[in-house]
Amino acid sequence: KQRNDFDKLVPLAQGKNISVIFDSALTIQGIEVSSTQIRKALAEGNVEMATKMMGRPYSVTGKVAPGRHVGLQIGFPTANIELNDSTKALPAEAVYAVKVSYKGKIYNGMANIGSQPTFDSLNPTFEVNIFDFEGDIYEQELEISFYQKLRPIQRFSSIDELVSQLEADRAHAQQTLAISRV
Repeated sequence: KQRNDFDKLVPLAQGKNISVIFDSALTIQGIEVSSTQIRKALAEGNVEMATKMMGRPYSVTGKVAPGRHVGLQIGFPTANIELNDSTKALPAEAVYAVKVSYKGKIYNGMANIGSQPTFDSLNPTFEVNIFDFEGDIYEQELEISFYQKLRPIQRFSSIDELVSQLEADRAHAQQTLAISRV
């Protein structure tokens, strides 16, 4: 079994009144918790498993950037997020139930990570529809915490079909976030 750099810690602690104790790895649902496993869960869109491993929802921070205003035109305005740390991993392309922290207040919402095939846009985006929120937040910083994958990215045959799905996504997200314990 790999012990990473544990054996290097013992000599470093000697004479410094520091105790080094080796314990077995924490496992959740038979998976050994590690940063590699957390990144794998995120890459699969399994934000619930990442939350279990981390003990809190996975979150990212970023600034709101101008977008194409497509969401606003169909009744689902979105904040387009540019990550503060471009090396930070995002979950897999999908639609997620999220909580958004802005100026000390928490809002429920849903996020789209990926392309927008209904609008023939293959450029990946990270955008968040914040429920029960109005205001100009361009250039403002938000923290987005991921709670559940709602569905994969998909193409809809019409804007009406997309809007109907977004309404269902919002209801699903609200239900999920209402019962979240974290």
